[in-house]
Amino acid sequence: MNSNKNSQYLMFSLVLLGLSIVGVYFIFRPKKTTTSFETVKTEIGSPTPTIEATESSLAATPTPTIKSFTAKDGLLSFSYPSYKKFYEEKEKSGLRYVLYDNQGIITIHEGTVWSWNNPGREMAEGASIFEVEGKQKLIDFENGEMKYTLQCVHNNIEKLKEECEQVWKSIKTNTQ
Repeated sequence: MNSNKNSQYLMFSLVLLGLSIVGVYFIFRPKKTTTSFETVKTEIGSPTPTIEATESSLAATPTPTIKSFTAKDGLLSFSYPSYKKFYEEKEKSGLRYVLYDNQGIITIHEGTVWSWNNPGREMAEGASIFEVEGKQKLIDFENGEMKYTLQCVHNNIEKLKEECEQVWKSIKTNTQ
């Protein structure tokens, strides 16, 4: 009987020793590096994710060429730096054109309804400009039935603010 109990303790000890070895392996194994993006939500809602950028991540940016985009319906066109990845997505309020790189995001929302709720939206000189805590800028504008929002996530970095202004100045809208 005593021998049976000792073998149970021995087996239990071996299982615990094995689990401990596995745990030590996972603690000290080399870690894979991953990039994560921090999503920031504001009281008014944020139509696209926000990326935190730093001044040091901007240093290696090559001089870009400029690309142009014209929507299939011909109602919207704009220019953007070639190093930005371009995505076109359908969303509840219409279409979203995303210009993305690891430094920041520029998004243009196009639809017959506004892409975000702004209780204080006042159109002055054809546009309503809204700053969110110095991290992003939203510019609402309309042309006929179409409503547009340019959203620039700049995180208060001057180079990204200038990039946003360049895209804003290049936007052209047409009516049907």
